[in-house]
Amino acid sequence: MKTINFIFGCHSHQPVGNFEHVFEMAYEQAYRPFMDVLERYPAVKMTQHFTGPLLDWFKAHAPEFLERLRAGVDSGQIEIMGGAYYEPLLCAIPERDAIAQIVMMAEFAEREFGQVPKGMWLAERVWEPHMPSTMRRAGIEYTALDDTHFLTAGLTADNLFGYYVTEDQGLSLKVFPILARLRYFVPFHPVRETIDYLRENATEDGLACAVLHDDGEKFGVWPETHHSVYEERWLEEFFQALTDNSEWIRCVTYTEFMAKAPALGRIYLPTASYHEMMEWALPPEMQRQLARLNERVSSDPSLAPLRASFIRGSFWRNFLVKYPEANNIQKKMLRVSAKLDQLRKKRDPRVREAERLLFEGQCNCAYWHGVFGGLYLNHLRTALYEKLIAAEKVMDEIVHRKDDWVAGFQVDFDADGRDEAILETAHQALYFQPVDGGTLFEWDFKDQPFNLINTLTRREEVYHDRCGRAVPR
Repeated sequence: MKTINFIFGCHSHQPVGNFEHVFEMAYEQAYRPFMDVLERYPAVKMTQHFTGPLLDWFKAHAPEFLERLRAGVDSGQIEIMGGAYYEPLLCAIPERDAIAQIVMMAEFAEREFGQVPKGMWLAERVWEPHMPSTMRRAGIEYTALDDTHFLTAGLTADNLFGYYVTEDQGLSLKVFPILARLRYFVPFHPVRETIDYLRENATEDGLACAVLHDDGEKFGVWPETHHSVYEERWLEEFFQALTDNSEWIRCVTYTEFMAKAPALGRIYLPTASYHEMMEWALPPEMQRQLARLNERVSSDPSLAPLRASFIRGSFWRNFLVKYPEANNIQKKMLRVSAKLDQLRKKRDPRVREAERLLFEGQCNCAYWHGVFGGLYLNHLRTALYEKLIAAEKVMDEIVHRKDDWVAGFQVDFDADGRDEAILETAHQALYFQPVDGGTLFEWDFKDQPFNLINTLTRREEVYHDRCGRAVPR
């Protein structure tokens, strides 16, 4: 009999600074009802990843949910996947902070769920080739990435049913491809299409593995999904189908599959993310050209299958060029991290407080913009500045015994090759750009942590083209 292993995982996240009612709505509409259904189908094994902001919220507002997760772990139905606690992009923060945040998540998981995660969710699946060594130094053995990453490395769609080994500096990491076909099927297509797809790719040796790992918010928060997934019982039908076909669909966790099957080979992945993210990182005109190219290729049946392998956009770091406001927040974060690193040897409990504030200020969502990015959301940018300024305030109190100090710096703050000027006191910090006539571009009020000129320049976006077409002329 042909069989196939199936890894099903959910990644759930709410950003630092998001509104309280959004956390509550997501819990009631998606996270809690999902568990209600899962618990009725013990044959369905899955992997769950919740980010730090959600874990903090559960701890404060729904501790019973953590207990339910613990019960699933204890029964073997759930594997907990780790990550960097406050969901930063590893490419945007210092390695010391990345490792510390991954360890922070592992310690929470061990304390609350009795399980130290072997894998981690990579925020927005933003990958750079140096990441294996960072993850391994933090105790991580595997991660999951979009199949786009593997296709751009030269694999074909037939080579995506398993996992590979990659490395950096001799430190090896196992990497699983997340199948785009399954992400588009679930939960938007009839369940039978997913079952048929798995049947088509089952093998006699039973070593094929199909991975579906996607946003938990697809199961109740995305438009119309609460109705379809729960009221129309799509999720129950899906879990029932997996249970009914368990003779040939083997629901496994990542760790279980790695224990039973060897890697398909070694691979080196290029800088990548999901294809939309790479498009959003491009300037508007280049996005338009890429869209036109994709349309031409997609219309040719002989070329369409090659699109994911050879046509792609930019990579995440170019958001820091596209949006100077994002660059300013990121460079502010790097400056705060460097200050903290100088204080780590001090035996002062306030250092840990400053560290947590810094880590919260590294949450990725307000550092970029796309359909899902939050740079345009003022409350998310404000939250990052609040955390970073508050961390500086704590560190000021450690370094300075009195509050009557003044300090001035000349430094290339934004890393453009030209110095900026920073004037700081116990209560304020002012950032000036001499090359732009002495423009004040950041004004931090420390007593009530707030950047008084946290604004965003109005600029062209490709989706404005669609808005224009919708306006009657």
